[in-house]
Amino acid sequence: MMNPYRILRFSRRMISWLTDEMMCRTIMEDLEYRFVRYKKDKGLLTAIIHHVFQCMLIIIPLLFEVVFGGLAMLKNYLKIALRTILHQKGYSLINISSLAAGIACCILIFFYVQDENTYDKFHSKIDRIHYLYSFVDIGFAKLGDSPNSSLAQKMVDDFPEVENAVRLKKDDLILKKDNHSIKLSGISADPSFFDIFSFPLVLGNSEDALNSKFNIVLTSKTSHYFFGEENPVGETVALKIKEEFVDFIVSGVTQQIPYNSSLQFDFLINIHSVHAKALEGEGTSVPTFILLSDKKYKSRLLDKFPETIDKDLGKGFEKYNPKGQYHLHALADFHTSHESASGILSNRGNITYTYILSGIALLILFIACFNYTNLSVACISNRIKEVGLRKVLGAQRRQIAKQFMFESFVICVFSMGFGLLVAVVGMPIFNSLVYKNLTVNLFNNGLPVLFLLFLTIFVGCVAGSYPSLVVSRFSSIELFQGRIKMSGKNILSRALIVIQFSISIFLIIATLFIYKQNNFMIAKDLGYDCDKVVRIQLENISEDVDINRSFYANYKNSIVRYSAIKYISGATNSLSSDWFHLFGFELKKTKEQFDFNQNQIDYDYIDLLGISIVEGRNFSAGYPSDIENGIIVNEEFVKESGISEPVGRTFGEFFTSTKFDNYQIIAVVKDFHYESLSEKILPIVLKINKDELYKYVYVKFSGRIKETLEILKKEYKNLAPNIPFEYYFVYEQVALQYQKEEKWSRITTIASLFAITIACSGLFALTLLVVKKRTKEIGIRKVLGASAQNITKLIIKEFIWLIGVANIIAWPIVYYCINLYLQNYSYRVSIELWIFAAAGLLTMCIAVLTIGVQALKATLANPIHSLRYE
Repeated sequence: MMNPYRILRFSRRMISWLTDEMMCRTIMEDLEYRFVRYKKDKGLLTAIIHHVFQCMLIIIPLLFEVVFGGLAMLKNYLKIALRTILHQKGYSLINISSLAAGIACCILIFFYVQDENTYDKFHSKIDRIHYLYSFVDIGFAKLGDSPNSSLAQKMVDDFPEVENAVRLKKDDLILKKDNHSIKLSGISADPSFFDIFSFPLVLGNSEDALNSKFNIVLTSKTSHYFFGEENPVGETVALKIKEEFVDFIVSGVTQQIPYNSSLQFDFLINIHSVHAKALEGEGTSVPTFILLSDKKYKSRLLDKFPETIDKDLGKGFEKYNPKGQYHLHALADFHTSHESASGILSNRGNITYTYILSGIALLILFIACFNYTNLSVACISNRIKEVGLRKVLGAQRRQIAKQFMFESFVICVFSMGFGLLVAVVGMPIFNSLVYKNLTVNLFNNGLPVLFLLFLTIFVGCVAGSYPSLVVSRFSSIELFQGRIKMSGKNILSRALIVIQFSISIFLIIATLFIYKQNNFMIAKDLGYDCDKVVRIQLENISEDVDINRSFYANYKNSIVRYSAIKYISGATNSLSSDWFHLFGFELKKTKEQFDFNQNQIDYDYIDLLGISIVEGRNFSAGYPSDIENGIIVNEEFVKESGISEPVGRTFGEFFTSTKFDNYQIIAVVKDFHYESLSEKILPIVLKINKDELYKYVYVKFSGRIKETLEILKKEYKNLAPNIPFEYYFVYEQVALQYQKEEKWSRITTIASLFAITIACSGLFALTLLVVKKRTKEIGIRKVLGASAQNITKLIIKEFIWLIGVANIIAWPIVYYCINLYLQNYSYRVSIELWIFAAAGLLTMCIAVLTIGVQALKATLANPIHSLRYE
């Protein structure tokens, strides 16, 4: 049974929140007396009802008074805050603009992070979709692979935790409609594709869209390219499969694939239409996704793998005692994780970049907050008498603290508005830096609004808490006697200046090193000449060996007759990509494993790229043995293998257990960077491709670019009229390798400019305050004969040593971070101390200029006006 006196305790608690202790005691004594009397005379229920009614009559007026009394106080705080802002226009402008800059950076980074976390989240079953892959450890290498083609159905049949599975293959095929043809990136999939992934169809039925072997689903973009605004369902298009174009019936059109999808494609077809024979073989690996019956079943399913499907891993490597295991990688985490690789998923992000961008934004925001705190503490010295008078008139410490904290929030609200405007205006520039297409959309969901609210409160608390607490702790006597010094000389102001400039110096030095490393990689001699060299794709010509061979020979003969063409050569691997690693070769001398890369080329490859031959001779058709067993190695090959006088030596002399014993070294070339400079040059073997089966054609020309490209395209189309002509300039491909470095160079440069501008704006305002407070002192010094130069030095010296301390703090931190950053590059710039000194000197000069302008202005003023200053 309910204790009747609990309601009295509850009433006491409510009234105590709304009034002071004495009034609460008086009210409760009367209510308790009435409760006891009503309970005795009319019963407990009537007493409770009467008590609740009496409490309402008391609490509602009290609540009304508290709320509207609070609103009146807030109104008063707002008036004072606005008057203070208008009275100190210059300082308020600096505070608002610096906070707005920091807030704008945070807003931009927030939308970047939010975008990174939205990848693949549009799938309705995202929490249950997992990518299945395996790793096999064979001792000297770890091999990652997709499951066997038969495993998808086995997962559905044998494991109740798996609801469905789908196999996917990436197919870059030529799609043709009438006279229009284009190479597109498509996906071959099982019919269960739409049961697992959420790619809604705007036309057609997803349940049977892939049931037929010759059905094709187009994306909206692909459909519009071939059919315009017409309904393509039921129409026929042709796909080039092997050597012929095969007709497919359009069974559906998807919505345009979201940019934040790791699965990108231009069309979908049934996996059996292209890979039917391959799927029948036991050794065929196919990327496979499974759909769990429940997201909680992942660990339970993984526990079953060792005794079931893991046993089949490692076939063919039994002599190495392989250890293999299947893994599940959640699709929801794929974009920001590097746990596994995938040949079917793209648009991979990097969580490290997210952390770096977030860190930069927070650094700039903290500089702005420190700036605000420093200026606020300094400006409070102008309001000492105001605070003292308020205390004399009865203002409590918490009321004064609230007033200054409220002023801080008012400035933060203004800063938030300007920061949001800056973010909207600066978003296109930010997009160009991070290679995204973001927009400032506050109402897509509630998260951006909550973030802005949190950011406003956070900045208000960080920036305004110290000034409000400092000014409220002094007694009225101390305030009126003027014993409070709130100028730029106190420890807090000095510490904040040091922190601000330490961060600025850190960013400046980091920017210089990133810029230097980027320029180093772009300008470094790669060991070959890529000027006026075009790379043409041959992968799309045919899967037939004879056709590919004849195309290369015919194309070479057709363009070599033009005077603008200097060299033509084929290659199986491309500069900057497509290199594969060979392993398993053992050196006889040391018994150590020796790894190298290999590229099969044509006779003119070395001359075309201008690669220097250190010793020996180039490949030549005059030496028939070159086709069968002649090889050329690089200097790194000779160095790591320890071979002396390599020219004329065969593999069998220094390698064991290899079928390439008769390979004979005919030359050694100078090391050249066939991969990014972030990768170390590995030993390489160049060999003539006797079958002339090349993935790429390299053409070096001497004529005008436009005319030469027209020649190359015309002759290409004469031989393959239905195949798209794809070409790249080699220097562009090389530059793409360093796109990441260029991006971070620009980002850190802009961040450094923001940081140093905010820090110097605060120093500028602080100098104004110091000069203002020392106006009479400056006037007296001038009257007594001090020169403008001496007075300026005096003011500058007060701040400049703080910049020196900031350098001492920043240098070791940035040295550690830059050293860590440069470890990612096999070929990198050295860490030179002059860059640190230059950054420190640059910061010092900016600070001196900032302080000196105001100091000089004050010293040049008429001393009579200075002595009259109050």
